Amino acid sequence: MVRNLVGVLVSVFVISVIAAVAMAIAGQVMPESMKADGAGIASNAWMAASMIVSLIAACIGGIIVAAITKQPKAAIALAALVVVLSLGERYLPPMVSQAHASTTMIAEKTGVIDTVDQPAKPGWFMLADSCIAGLGVMLGARVSGAKSLPKPKKKD
Repeated sequence: MVRNLVGVLVSVFVISVIAAVAMAIAGQVMPESMKADGAGIASNAWMAASMIVSLIAACIGGIIVAAITKQPKAAIALAALVVVLSLGERYLPPMVSQAHASTTMIAEKTGVIDTVDQPAKPGWFMLADSCIAGLGVMLGARVSGAKSLPKPKKKD
């Protein structure tokens, strides 16, 4: 039980750090893509980069949780938590959303963005990004080779 909790918490922390650092680096590499278009929506390049970072960070988190816990339930719990936190970033006010606050803090310190001028992300994007992150956790846990994770049975 404690091992599962530690595995999930460590994985959430690692996912958050990877995502925040990767998006800060992406902001340095392609700063023009962070600017909103005429409608105030984030650019397609920025949304694509965000989805790719989410998938990679979530896969790494899934590998970590599977390595620490060796329990499929912990990977499922992490996937659910990642989806809830990711959706919370969209639907909770920015002051309450911890994921938003940590990303904004790192981005401000690196000089990547100004919090007042952040482009909005469409609702479909936040839902898709959340689902991609949840699936990434499960994929990472599955790829890690943890023996207790269920594998599909072959039909004879």
